[in-house]
Amino acid sequence: MTPTPTARPAVGLSHPVSRVRLGEPPHVLVELRGVLEAIPRACLGLVIFAVPRTRLPAAALGPLNARSAVWIVPWLLGLVAIGYFGRCGSPNAIPNWWDLLLVAILAIAFYEVAEKLAVNA
Repeated sequence: MTPTPTARPAVGLSHPVSRVRLGEPPHVLVELRGVLEAIPRACLGLVIFAVPRTRLPAAALGPLNARSAVWIVPWLLGLVAIGYFGRCGSPNAIPNWWDLLLVAILAIAFYEVAEKLAVNA
């Protein structure tokens, strides 16, 4: 990004996202480069998950239970909603710092749900 008269560097940051255009919401700063950097990491995580499951006998690992992972979709939707209505979205209905408190509460709540689903499965 080339500096423009409306861009100011954030103090102490050297990341390309540190140049914030005044008046634009933060979600505009998401770059395709960041998404492309995340794809190999996700593939590495899949390999780390899959390699032990292919090398050990099924009796040692047990079957995958989809019921244990049913909490992930509502958790992600909750994070997206908080991000959209918080400081990262356009309505800005949730004030600054309250969105972080909601994320923490959501994380604790879904941790409890995920733990109970995994234990009961």
